[in-house]
Amino acid sequence: MKLNRLNRHNLTRNNEKTVLDKARIEISRIFTNLGLNDYDVIKEMVFQKFKFTRGRFRSGSKYRNVRKLVAVVTYLCLKLRNVSINPSELIGVSGIIRKEFNDFMLQIRQYLPEYTNRNRQTYIIQKISEITNHFSLGGVFSMFSKKILFRLWDSIKCTSDNVVAGLVTSIAALCSVECHVSVSAICNQLGIRMSTVQSNVKRKIFDRCKKQGFVSLVKSAGLLNEIIVKLGLKEQSAETGQQEAAISDTVEYRLIPLGLACLQAYLKSHNVKVKVLNFRVTEYSLAKILSDPLIQLKPPTFIMNHQDFPLLVAIVNN
Repeated sequence: MKLNRLNRHNLTRNNEKTVLDKARIEISRIFTNLGLNDYDVIKEMVFQKFKFTRGRFRSGSKYRNVRKLVAVVTYLCLKLRNVSINPSELIGVSGIIRKEFNDFMLQIRQYLPEYTNRNRQTYIIQKISEITNHFSLGGVFSMFSKKILFRLWDSIKCTSDNVVAGLVTSIAALCSVECHVSVSAICNQLGIRMSTVQSNVKRKIFDRCKKQGFVSLVKSAGLLNEIIVKLGLKEQSAETGQQEAAISDTVEYRLIPLGLACLQAYLKSHNVKVKVLNFRVTEYSLAKILSDPLIQLKPPTFIMNHQDFPLLVAIVNN
């Protein structure tokens, strides 16, 4: 009887050693595939956190799976040390699926309170810098994004760090006339879905500010710009105001629901000299126009082109 207990003990100890050896190998493999070859201190941190968290789950639990647990603990430790990490890239090299990754995250975070209590803004600011540098957007864009982050933090913080970074940089891109980077490109770079950013903007900005008319990130960029101006995060462009004033002096206060050929005929018959502006949706409120093409506007600023819907052509006196 005593000999049997001793054999079981030795078997358990040998199995545990095999598990730990396997974990070390997996940690090294993930770090190598991520190009993180000079992070030995963090590797050891991952190993120690792996041993600790694995011990919190009962024998036979799926959360003791070496490969999956190592992947999620690696992600959490890199975030704790403010090392930039794209979850999609980590999922790719670790061979687990997104659903499993999210499931393990929810279970493991409770055993790493330091992750919940970390300074998240430090990591998010780092992601903002990466987006700025990757797309060569300059210091003004970076400062604008950080300004949005700090001002809206309490409203937008209840989501992942990468989504917050995507949200503030997307807003900065949509509300900056000088920025020509698309929201989808930003989201792809961060490894997040554009639909996730869009739903967060609607719920946490439009709904909380009681702003009606949200359609999508791009189509509602004008309304978003109004919110950003109202919150004091941006001054209204003087050039935009002058353009609107010029338009209001030239065209009747209405939209003309005509095709392109009819539009040309209308302008010619009324002897209106016009030029097409460099149209950007961030300068105008589009949601109401898109939902009701016959809406009365002051100033109108747009003539609807039904042949190429939803193109809106802004005109100004030449």
